[in-house]
Amino acid sequence: MKQLLKRLYFALKPQDRVIVMDYSIPPKAIYTRERPHGALFDMISANDGAYRALMEKALSLQQHFVTIREQAQETDASQPAWNNNFVPGLDIILLYTLLTELKPKRYVEIGSGTTTKTALKARKEQGLDFTITCVDPSPRREIKAIADTWHPSLVQHHSLDTFRALEAGDILFFDGTHTLVPNSDVMWFFMELLPVLKPGVIVQVHDIYLPYDYPQFMLDRYYSENYILGALLLNNPEKYEVIAPNYYISEQPQLASILEPLWQAPNLRNVERHGGSFWFRIK
Repeated sequence: MKQLLKRLYFALKPQDRVIVMDYSIPPKAIYTRERPHGALFDMISANDGAYRALMEKALSLQQHFVTIREQAQETDASQPAWNNNFVPGLDIILLYTLLTELKPKRYVEIGSGTTTKTALKARKEQGLDFTITCVDPSPRREIKAIADTWHPSLVQHHSLDTFRALEAGDILFFDGTHTLVPNSDVMWFFMELLPVLKPGVIVQVHDIYLPYDYPQFMLDRYYSENYILGALLLNNPEKYEVIAPNYYISEQPQLASILEPLWQAPNLRNVERHGGSFWFRIK
């Protein structure tokens, strides 16, 4: 009877929405703030001096951040906004700052939204010269107007030529489903796309919490790309240079406190101060 019920369940369940595991694996954090992954913590913290310099550069650009409004107050759909439910404060700030510092020729996004608007703001205000390309099957209407090129497709169905064309100093941003399963965008990104990138290309993956685990609400969704990226860094450290681990930075008081004068601006006091983007360079 048990086997019959099991076969019936597998026959009737939605094939693309439900994962049934053979064993019970309760999703809980192993790598916490008090006990991060030791080797990853050592690797990431070794660049604290560079993160400090980056945060100081961000603070020097604060006049551009105080003009950003909260989502509930912003009426211009082309402008980034604080507390937007997707991209927290430090991610907006460091995206703007790194675009200003790195001066790429190409900025390519897999998944679009607030980051696209932030890139446009940086390009206009800093006089930067880069193209914005978005690979997104269903972007919001305003994103189509912002992007120089928009590809309405899943990354799994998009030509790798877009990514092979990236040169040293160009930036690739990935914000997908966060779940490593067969045929997912995460599988495609790490198995097919990442290996074709040239040395010097800068990659930003969103919702990465290394050297810590995901927050519980993400664990409950079985997010998993945190772990494949961690494995890449641990097993091939000479291939990747960590530039900005935003969540790690926001968890280190000596680094996070650098932006305290910015957070005290009247319209920024309620902004989410943490980050979730993880930046690295292909060596």
